[in-house]
Amino acid sequence: MHTGEKPYACDHEGCGATFALSGDLTTHKRTHTGDKPYACDHPGCKASFTQSGHLKNHKRTHTGEKPYTCDHEGCGATFALSGNLTNHKRTHTGEKPYACDHEGCGATFAMRGALTTHERAHTGEKPYACDYEGCGAAFAMRSNLKNHKRTHTGEKPYACDNEGCGAAFTQSNHLTIHKRSWHTQEGQARQKKQEQRVSRALDKAGIPYKREHQIDFRCVGDDAGFMARVDFVILLHGRVIFLEVDEGQHKFGSYGSASCDMKRMSRILESLAQGGNTLPLVFLRYNPNVFRVDGKVVKKLKVTRESELVSLLENPASDVFLCDRPLVIQYMYYDVAGCHAVVTRDPEYNVHIAQCCARSIV
Repeated sequence: MHTGEKPYACDHEGCGATFALSGDLTTHKRTHTGDKPYACDHPGCKASFTQSGHLKNHKRTHTGEKPYTCDHEGCGATFALSGNLTNHKRTHTGEKPYACDHEGCGATFAMRGALTTHERAHTGEKPYACDYEGCGAAFAMRSNLKNHKRTHTGEKPYACDNEGCGAAFTQSNHLTIHKRSWHTQEGQARQKKQEQRVSRALDKAGIPYKREHQIDFRCVGDDAGFMARVDFVILLHGRVIFLEVDEGQHKFGSYGSASCDMKRMSRILESLAQGGNTLPLVFLRYNPNVFRVDGKVVKKLKVTRESELVSLLENPASDVFLCDRPLVIQYMYYDVAGCHAVVTRDPEYNVHIAQCCARSIV
């Protein structure tokens, strides 16, 4: 170890790795043979490892043992692995020892894995490929592939535990944003503020409405997500109009992906039909926040947007009210690429219901 001598060489073709200790060579060779002699004996586990130390660390996931404690004043965080403690301590010291050597970059990271992932932004490498038949999507991060596969399986493991909510998501950060937006006083106040602006615009125009209308899905056999809330219900031009104030374009909203959002709207249509409604349903999806056209932010005052919203509602000759399909969806001030709103370009829309999507109003 002092001299740097590594007399034990791997004889696997094309390898050439050398080691100071014979035991390290033995362990290394298992990467070629696939041999994992250290098996976990926890009931139902089946995990096995190339090194005894890895097995020892793994067993802590069953026992909950965390022997490595952070000694930073007031912290007290504990970890199962010494390496995790080392990484954690950098949150206190600010140390970022792993630097990107790409010319002109200069990014630094606290963990080696984060640097490895970052470097793929320069190389374009995407080693994690989806094996779903006909897909071909690939990702720079394993976690992104894991999230992506849920679009094939429909799995939504992150469920909101707020009583009566029922929302579920493919990603944990979507659940976090949902809870912050819908189940905190701050989130509710922010949404109410935008809804109040729309309410005042409707009042000024003399357009009657009902607020905070709830739809029950159990009549159409959907117990998983049995309720939806609609911001404004308006009856005009022989249509039922559901006006929703979509903070942040529902990009990370309470209904997940665009196809899931479409399914929610079609569920609402089914529920209304079960209740005896025979009028066509129009969804006006109004975004009060920043939106872009071809990647560029459009500067349009909220008062101008509200005026255009009212004008659309007052115009019986609008394309929105002339479509003869049972469900019409109009996105207002959502991001737009070319002529069509990004959120309307989901092939799964047609799976749920025949509907008409007008162009976004920008």
